[in-house]
Amino acid sequence: HAGAVVLNGRTILISGQSGAGKSTLTVALINAGGQYLSDEAVVLDRDGKVVEALGRCPQLDRHSRSILRDERWASPTGRH
Repeated sequence: HAGAVVLNGRTILISGQSGAGKSTLTVALINAGGQYLSDEAVVLDRDGKVVEALGRCPQLDRHSRSILRDERWASPTGRH
């Protein structure tokens, strides 16, 4: 699993286990002006360049939404 955002001309790749905060960090970077690429998986080539970003709308739990003070990313289940 990985999230990806382009910010200031650079691609930021966020990887980690489920529940580690990837979606929260992805949304925080989007709110800071980043361009969304993925919140699910990212395919890289051998040089580490993004080949394909497989996305879905980031889904944040209630705690993350309260930290970000943004309800746009509400999950219907209240979980990631």
